[in-house]
Amino acid sequence: MRGFFGRGVYNGVETQPGGGEDVQEQEMIAQLLQQDERGMEALLLHYGPLMRYIIAPILPDPQDREECLSEVSMRVWSRIAQFDPARNKVVLRSTPTAEIRSKLTDISVIVSHVEEGLPTIISVTDVASGAVNTKLTPGGGLTGSGQRIKIAGETGDAVGFFFVKDGSQTSVAVPMTSVLRNDPSAFSLIIPALEDGTYYLEVATRSSGNSKVFLKEVRRNRFPYPLTVGGGDGDSESPDEV
Repeated sequence: MRGFFGRGVYNGVETQPGGGEDVQEQEMIAQLLQQDERGMEALLLHYGPLMRYIIAPILPDPQDREECLSEVSMRVWSRIAQFDPARNKVVLRSTPTAEIRSKLTDISVIVSHVEEGLPTIISVTDVASGAVNTKLTPGGGLTGSGQRIKIAGETGDAVGFFFVKDGSQTSVAVPMTSVLRNDPSAFSLIIPALEDGTYYLEVATRSSGNSKVFLKEVRRNRFPYPLTVGGGDGDSESPDEV
């Protein structure tokens, strides 16, 4: 089942509202019962992001996370014949092992206030190391998800992505030529040359959601997780918005 995850079907998911989601679930179950691999792809498309969100703070090592996800998919595939659509439904449950329970006390939660309308980065991944929300590799790639984060503005506007060094006002702007993906809910960029230290990623934009209309002023917001260049253990965490 590792192949399913390797194809990245769990990224950038947008579920359909209302009855459309129920129809998709029914089709997915029917395909799984027929041992149709498209059913497994649909399952990972719907539930992969949630599973990753749950296990990211528990299994910081990317390899361990992939093995866990693969194990889940293999169990679904091997036991789907026991599923009765008339009596059962698809739910996601997690029973932590003793080892995982012992590590729960090490998990920290960052509570951040999100002002309505601000561009908001939800999660970032350092492509070179696989670290989530903790590490930066200068010259490597950084991917992320969020809300209202598309960079847009007029000539002269201070918009874009910025790495601000902790404890100072030093800010390193990411050239737009280094922004490889620029969507309202996702981005990817090449990390600029940064000195060793701790940085915060900020996003500034005048995007209104309408390509023909800009906001009256630039809106800027900071991702609350410190990102480290050099040193550090690169453990992964996922933000809990409260």
